[in-house]
Order: sequence, then structure tokens, then C-alpha cells
Amino acid sequence: KKLEENQFLIIFFILLSLVMMTLITRHIRRELMKILDQQKKEKGAETLLSSEQHTNDEEADEKGVELGGLTARRKQSTKNPV
Repeated sequence: KKLEENQFLIIFFILLSLVMMTLITRHIRRELMKILDQQKKEKGAETLLSSEQHTNDEEADEKGVELGGLTARRKQSTKNPV
């Protein structure tokens, strides 16, 4: 009788361990995905901001004038007009 109880307890705790490991793994995976999505969004926002800044710089190049302090000077365009 004792042997049957011990086998039952061993099997029960092995199954319980497997269930807990599965649940912990799922929870960790969810949290990791949240972090990765957040980093992806932040990177996308930074890329968007840098592309907007790059577009603004190109618009300034097309106008040919940069205001720096109290002086205005012409920027040399590296683009070849076609």
C-alpha cells in the first residue's frame, strides 16, 4: 500500500512539474514578445523621426538656404540637376 502511494505521489509531482514548467514558459514567452514588440515600435518611431528629419534636411537643401545664428548662407548641393 505504501509503495502505491509513493508511486502516485511521484507521478503526481512529475506531472505537476511539467504543467508548471509549461505555464512558466508560456508566461515568459508572452513577456518577451511584449518587450520585443515595444522595442520594434520604438525603433519604428525612431526610424520615422529620422526619416522625417532627413526629409526636412532635403527640403532645406532644395531651398538652398540654411539659417545659422544671424547669418544665412547657401548650402552646396551634392545632387546633379538633370
